[in-house]
Formats: sequence, C-alpha cells, structure tokens
Amino acid sequence: MQRLNRILLIGGGGLAVGAVLLALLTRPFNPTLLAFNLGAIGLGLLMGKGLGMFLFRRMLPASNNK
Repeated sequence: MQRLNRILLIGGGGLAVGAVLLALLTRPFNPTLLAFNLGAIGLGLLMGKGLGMFLFRRMLPASNNK
C-alpha cells in the first residue's frame, strides 16, 4: 500500500508541477484553466488509487490493525 501511495504521490506531484508551469507559460494567464487542470489531476489520482487497490488487492499484504 505504501508503494502505491508513493508512486501516486510522485506522479501526481509531477503532473501538478507540469500543469502550473504550463498555465504560467501560456499567455494570457487563465486561473480558471489552472484550477480545472489541477482538479482533473486530483480526480485522476483518486481514480488511480481506487483502481490500483482493486487490481492489486491480492498482491498487497493484509494490514494488521493492532
């Protein structure tokens, strides 16, 4: 589970930085487009985590709740 979270965190961070740089480099600056892109990245990360947990549920060790 930690590995999946780490992969999503690194990938999502890279996508977010790319979206901000793209929004800052294009003229004129459109904050609505930036918010839309960041929202889409966040939604994609949530969907990716859900799909990853579903597809790799047999490979992930069961958590011990002690």
